[in-house]
Amino acid sequence: MIFLYIFIFLTYFFSQSKFIFGGDSPEFLTTALTYSIPHPPGYPLYTILEIIFIKFFFFFSPLKAVNLISIFSHLVTLYFIFKILKGLRIKTLFVVLTLFFYSFLLIVWLYNVVPEVYALNNALISGLIFFGLKFHQTKKIFYRRLFFIFFGLGLSHHHSIIIFLIPFLILEKNFFSFDILFSLVFIPFYLYPVVSSYFNPPIDWENSQSISGLLRLFTRYSYGTFSAYFGSIPNLVNQLTILLSSLILIIGEFKPLGVFLILFGIFNLTKKNRFLFNYILITFFLYLIFLYLTNFNLSYSFSLATFERYLIGLYLILLIFFALGIDEFYQLIFKLKEKLINFKTSQLIIPFYYLILILFLLINFFNNFKVIYSLKTANHFEKFAKTILEIPKKNSILLLKSDLTYFPVSYFYYYMKLRSDIKLVFPPMLSRAYYRKKVKKQFPELKINNNYSLIDFIKSNQIQSIYTEVPYDDNFVPVGILWLYQTKKTKESQDLIVRLNFDFWLKNKNLPIINKNLKKIMFFQSLSEFYQERLMNFIAYLVEIKNYQKLNEFLNQFNKIYDYKDYQYFFNLAKKYFKQEKICQKLSPINQRIFCL
Repeated sequence: MIFLYIFIFLTYFFSQSKFIFGGDSPEFLTTALTYSIPHPPGYPLYTILEIIFIKFFFFFSPLKAVNLISIFSHLVTLYFIFKILKGLRIKTLFVVLTLFFYSFLLIVWLYNVVPEVYALNNALISGLIFFGLKFHQTKKIFYRRLFFIFFGLGLSHHHSIIIFLIPFLILEKNFFSFDILFSLVFIPFYLYPVVSSYFNPPIDWENSQSISGLLRLFTRYSYGTFSAYFGSIPNLVNQLTILLSSLILIIGEFKPLGVFLILFGIFNLTKKNRFLFNYILITFFLYLIFLYLTNFNLSYSFSLATFERYLIGLYLILLIFFALGIDEFYQLIFKLKEKLINFKTSQLIIPFYYLILILFLLINFFNNFKVIYSLKTANHFEKFAKTILEIPKKNSILLLKSDLTYFPVSYFYYYMKLRSDIKLVFPPMLSRAYYRKKVKKQFPELKINNNYSLIDFIKSNQIQSIYTEVPYDDNFVPVGILWLYQTKKTKESQDLIVRLNFDFWLKNKNLPIINKNLKKIMFFQSLSEFYQERLMNFIAYLVEIKNYQKLNEFLNQFNKIYDYKDYQYFFNLAKKYFKQEKICQKLSPINQRIFCL
């Protein structure tokens, strides 16, 4: 096992991303570097560890230091899973192969080489399962106390650990005792957001210095405890689609052979350990309910990218079945070999089985290695954040409303102090009195009314240039990947907007290229689509102002600069738009052939 640990550590360490990533990752890094508070439930255990690792590993960049949390957490997870699988009397070789396979599943590997919370969550979950099983087997109080300590640490990190607690309480009555008080170990960790909030950090989601704010943070009140995002509306069709998508993603990660082995493992576990089988069965269905409640809208790449991370905990459960499946199939072919003992070729059955397993694992490893290797030098999200900050004029107001934009920009704005002249505001929080007060204190020149209305806020501050992520009314015009609030619509102002966009898209070539390996990481796909949708906004603007000359000029130059194959999404959007607006006849013959045929 020690060689496996060394190999995994070195592979992870040297395949770490050198740049900030998408999703929540840049927010976690920013909050640690600025002593702030991440989005609910606040992740205080992880944030404290980030701060400690940044200080202790001062000779590394903060990004690399924080990444070490995920790497070490994964090694802890492997230790607990190893002990669980050995307790099921599985051959050591099969356990090692299982842990190797799991470590290099794309989604697992990815979130172990960027700043994220999932590796630590898995370490806590696997520890809870291990100590729960040890208590069930031995009835030693020591293991029960460790079980609840791990549960408490889980509560200071992510609520999903509750899914792994409930089945133990259902199946083993001896878990009910005063030892549950050990789970209160989570309370001291939630002192961090209280203290941090008191010092008015750059990012403070719920004003945690107040009791109500702390409770809102811990319970994820703004989102819904198990909902994926604020304002999520239950939708039966969408939620059932999530379950189907989960199955598709599982097959995509484990491949048909892996799924086949998992099914074999389920059969094997019913014979080997009925208690563990019942535990995993209940946990599996609770996890499906959890996924159902998240209610992600998977029609968007960003939502799909966010959702697929939630399956990492489910893969941990399936891993046990996977190992048992390898073992069960081995037993099956061993019996076959015994029956065919008189045939010389029977001696090749076992080696052939080993060969198939090793080839399966190596193919999976090298296919995913190509993706992770591309990630290592992918600076797309850094460029994205810097591009957003470069667009606004000096002393402008910048309104960013989504995780995709706000989190990476926060890293450069709050920590790197890039474009400190800009007034960065997060509109979804403006409805909260404490955030309005915070913004007013940070930017005294802004006019903010107590009766919150974003449109009123924009109109009250229109003396300053206002840039936004999305248009809030008809007075917004596209500028690169942002929108500019502009009430005066003169010929001169229109020409300026056209010129700015020509420079942004054509002269500066800001449209990123996402190679085929990076496209396998959904956050890069969502980033690419974001750019292309903003490009389409400019096309629509040219049509709106009826400047067909500039439209054709832009498309002609675009086709010379960019490769059609790299931006299929934009071309499909443009084709659909031109046909809907019935303006194909306004395009040049060349552009008609490209976009209208």
